[in-house]
Amino acid sequence: MPGQMNVTQQQTKPDLWARGVKVILILAFALAIVVNLISPWLAWRWTRAPFMGVLLEHTMVVSGMYGQGWSGRLAGLTNPDRILKVNGQAVPNAADLGR
Repeated sequence: MPGQMNVTQQQTKPDLWARGVKVILILAFALAIVVNLISPWLAWRWTRAPFMGVLLEHTMVVSGMYGQGWSGRLAGLTNPDRILKVNGQAVPNAADLGR
């Protein structure tokens, strides 16, 4: 009959689905392992960067979040100050700030 599938066709569909789930799980675990191996290096690199004592928004505006004793706050930088120049040099974005 046209509407019936034989036994081998019925077994093939769940096998393909189960195999796809296994592949996705293996890839997810592999990604988790890679992230866990890379994260200490990224954290070490981040700790080596100088900290100007304030957090900045992507628009170079001083964030309202801060910690006690941060040098930028002690120097008078507050929200909504915007960083335009550092030591007389124009700073158009956060990437140029560290240069």
